[in-house]
Amino acid sequence: WVGDDAGLLENIFGMVPVVAHSLVILLLNNQYRSVAEWLTELENHQYEHEHEYSLVIKRFLFEAFDCYVALFYIAFYELDPIALRQELFGLYTADSIRRVLCESIIPLAFQKVRKWCSHKTEKAKAALRKKDDDFVDQEELEEVMRDEYESFDDYLEMVIEYGYITLFASAFPLAPLLSIVCNIIELKSDMFKLAIVCRRPPAHRARNIGIWRNIMIVIFVTSIATNCFLFGFTTEQMMVWMPHWFKVEDEVQWDGTVEKDQVLAVGKGRYVVMLVFALEHLLFFICGLIWVMIPSEPGWVRIEIAKLDHEKEKALRAQTLHVRK
Repeated sequence: WVGDDAGLLENIFGMVPVVAHSLVILLLNNQYRSVAEWLTELENHQYEHEHEYSLVIKRFLFEAFDCYVALFYIAFYELDPIALRQELFGLYTADSIRRVLCESIIPLAFQKVRKWCSHKTEKAKAALRKKDDDFVDQEELEEVMRDEYESFDDYLEMVIEYGYITLFASAFPLAPLLSIVCNIIELKSDMFKLAIVCRRPPAHRARNIGIWRNIMIVIFVTSIATNCFLFGFTTEQMMVWMPHWFKVEDEVQWDGTVEKDQVLAVGKGRYVVMLVFALEHLLFFICGLIWVMIPSEPGWVRIEIAKLDHEKEKALRAQTLHVRK
C-alpha cells in the first residue's frame, strides 16, 4: 500500500515548494507595487502616458525577475529540464487558481459581506433616501459601490504568461496548450469580474497597446537565445540530433546503483557551442527578414487610409473657401 501511494505522495509534496513560490511571488509583487508607484510619483512626469510607461517598466522588471529568476537558475545552472518542466507546470496551475481566487471569488465574497453589513443601515435610511433620491436607480448605486477595475494587472499577467510560454518553450512544449486552457479560465474569470465584481470601466481610444508591445518584443528576442541554449546545453535534444558528438558513461548514483549517462565526447564541445550560436544567429536573421518583408499594415489598408485623409483634406478646403466667401 505504501509502495503504491509513494509516487502520488511524492508528487503532492513536490508541489508544495511550487505553491510556496507562487505565494511568495504574489506577496513580493504586492509590496513592490506601492514602491514602484512612489518612485514614479517622485519622477514628476509631465504627461500621463510618460508616467504610465515609467510605472509599467518598473513593475515589469521587478515582477519578471521575481517570476523568472528561479526558472533561469534551474534551466542554466542546475541544467535540470525535468525540474524546469515541473516548476513551469506548477506555476501555471497555481497562478491560474490564484488569479481566479484573488480577482473574482474573494472580491465577490467581500462585496457580499459589505452589502450584508450595510443592509441594516440602508433599511434605517430608506425613507430619507426615498424622499431625496427617488431619481437614482438602485442598480446605479450598487454599481458605484463596486471596486474600480484596473486593466494594468491584467496586461502584466498576460505579458508574464507570454514569457513563460516563449522563454522556455524548448523545455516545455506543452506550455502553449496549457496556456490555452488557462486563458479560457482567465477569460471567464475576467468576464465575471467585469460583470459582477467591478465597476464598468470607461472606454479609452488607443492606437495600440503602448509600451506593452515593446516589452513583448524584448521577451520574443530573448526567447530565441534562451531556447537555443536550452536545446544545446540543458535538454537532451542535441544528443538526439547529433549522437556522434556524445558518448555513454556509467554514472554511480547516491544509492550505489549505476546508470548510463550521455556526456560530451572529448573535443566535441566546441562544435556544440558553434552549432548553438549558429542556430541562434540564423533564427535572428529569419525573424528580422520576416519583420522587414511583412508590413505592419497591408497595402490595401494604407490605400484606404490615404483615401480617407484625402477626402478629409478636400472637405476642409471646401469648408474654408465657403467661410471666406
